[in-house]
Amino acid sequence: SRDLAILPFYGRFERKGVSTTTFVTPLFRHTTDLTGWETDIFPFFYFGRENTSSHTVVAPFFWDFSSPKSRTTIALPIFFRFEDEENISQLALNTFYREKKATGEWEFHFFPFANFGETRTGHYWNLFYGLAGYSQEGTKTKMKAFYFPITLSE
Repeated sequence: SRDLAILPFYGRFERKGVSTTTFVTPLFRHTTDLTGWETDIFPFFYFGRENTSSHTVVAPFFWDFSSPKSRTTIALPIFFRFEDEENISQLALNTFYREKKATGEWEFHFFPFANFGETRTGHYWNLFYGLAGYSQEGTKTKMKAFYFPITLSE
């Protein structure tokens, strides 16, 4: 290994062909190794990649963690997104979206005005969550007027 330290402002620690870590003041650190890298600017910024996973953090407002099977992104206070192999859920301001990838079902909400979506056997929409609305499940159809359901066909 090769190490150099000028305390407390600089340090470089190297294991030939394996890893390298560099410190500049106590607030900056950059590390590389066989599987990835990471850069940190303490206490607010953290970036890196490890094999096929990565992370980005700008504390306390933004977080993004990604791997081959899932991803989580949060941008406070306006955006939240969670995705895995089966589902997607996203909240942005006053909208919400959810999707089930395997079945193709989805729903969208625009709070408090409207929501609509699709299921395996039908679809629906609502204004003000039932003031007016329509739904179809197979051959069954319903309508909503002033929050009262009205069956149109069975």
